[in-house]
Amino acid sequence: AAIAKAVGGKHIEVHSLTLGTRDPHFAVARPSMIRRVYRADLLLVIGADMEIGWLSPLLQSARNSRVLPGNPGYLDLSLAVPLLGKSQGPVSRAMGDVHAKGNPHYWLDPRNGVRMAKVMAERLAQLDPQHANVYRANAVKFEKTIHARFVEWRKTLRHLDNKPVIAYHTSFVYLANAFGFRIIDEVEPKPGISPSAASLGKLIARIKKEKIDLLIIGPYYERRSSRYLSEQTAIQVA
Repeated sequence: AAIAKAVGGKHIEVHSLTLGTRDPHFAVARPSMIRRVYRADLLLVIGADMEIGWLSPLLQSARNSRVLPGNPGYLDLSLAVPLLGKSQGPVSRAMGDVHAKGNPHYWLDPRNGVRMAKVMAERLAQLDPQHANVYRANAVKFEKTIHARFVEWRKTLRHLDNKPVIAYHTSFVYLANAFGFRIIDEVEPKPGISPSAASLGKLIARIKKEKIDLLIIGPYYERRSSRYLSEQTAIQVA
């Protein structure tokens, strides 16, 4: 939504169906969401099956043909991004919350934000030709801003180069790719599966043995496991 606002400026009205502080895998199709999709001219989706559990019933309830897949008002942003973690074989629920099309958390690499902005600008230009030049100019401005900031961010995070890091979920592979640190393990034994006492015990042993001192976690995951790991190993939780 923030990228869409940067590209669209004053010529579009943007609403986010999910909040950044909540797990985007598990949204619920509330009446307010249905009303917004019913009125929308463009629906931007993360794609790569991120919304697989809730988007289809939401579209059915909204009954807005403009934003159905295959129409100009539906834009799957994952098609504009080189996805990491694509499955090479069959995927089953026994593997946890695995996305066969690739890891959908790609917006955490700022460079992918630029790719998203460009395709948003082109689709807005198609839907609203009167302001096409504005959308494209805003996307260029956004790209220049991100490139300048990215240089600054790389300098600020230089201490993370090649650093081994524990993540709670497989959310951060794009962030790691952008800023040069290595995610060597996750708190979840399988994506989307809560850690057990046994899996936490194995992780504690690895943290101590390899002297890993940083654990990163999204804002919507349970904190009890991370606090326990920190108490047992003094690992810093971000």
